[in-house]
Amino acid sequence: MIGVYARVSTVGQNVAGQKREIQRWLDGNGVQPDEVNWFIDKASGDNLKRPGFEDLEAAVFAGEIKTVVLVFSTVMDTTILTATRKVNSLGC
Repeated sequence: MIGVYARVSTVGQNVAGQKREIQRWLDGNGVQPDEVNWFIDKASGDNLKRPGFEDLEAAVFAGEIKTVVLVFSTVMDTTILTATRKVNSLGC
């Protein structure tokens, strides 16, 4: 299963552009819709609460997601730090 993550930092933004780019990549690589779980966070710039990312993280750790796709690495700046801390806290 592929986990797709998209995030915007403010209420005025939307993930439509990210979703289009990711869908284009998925289509171009022959990925079927039933092989994909989408995880979305909106307006997460004011805090570190990212329920979509937390759900993705849980699915990865549970072995349900084998590949993670995102469009912009800058989306992951804070969430990578959070994930790294989580992995380190688990002793992995």
